[in-house]
Amino acid sequence: MLGEQQIQTCEGCATSSPPGAGLTPLPQETYETKLTALQELLKSGSPITSEKLREACSDPLLTTCGLAG
Repeated sequence: MLGEQQIQTCEGCATSSPPGAGLTPLPQETYETKLTALQELLKSGSPITSEKLREACSDPLLTTCGLAG
């Protein structure tokens, strides 16, 4: 798996670097941020503003102030 191996780049080196986290945490952080923003929009009595919509919006999930039919 990516990021779980330590590789030394020279012979006889006494130092090594710990593996990095890579990109794995980024989707989870984005998910949590968007979920929190969406939950704020759904709170009863909470005003819907363009700023709140922008915070909850992402490429796969578009939010608008349109009327439900």
